Amino acid sequence: MDSEKYKRLYKRLLIDFEFDGNTEISLNSFRPIIENIKKDSSIFLFKVDGEREENCYSFIITGEKLGQGNFLRMETSDLEGGLSYICVKYAEEVWGWNSKT
Repeated sequence: MDSEKYKRLYKRLLIDFEFDGNTEISLNSFRPIIENIKKDSSIFLFKVDGEREENCYSFIITGEKLGQGNFLRMETSDLEGGLSYICVKYAEEVWGWNSKT
């Protein structure tokens, strides 16, 4: 995964969905997307594994809107990069957001 690419895409996602004028990547910048994932009745899991030296952050999103038995998963050492990736992938798959434009 190219963390910097997904951070750039995440900034664009915030702008496209008009979620905030501030597109600085911080933990707080993920709140509007996570809240909208919650509104979709999806489940967003975030785990920190302090016993690991690599890939200590895990993210999983599951729910009806992803389809029966489908889920998104990311393990990484880059907290903001992992959050950016999982939110961008969710927006593409569930909300039909086109990250290619």
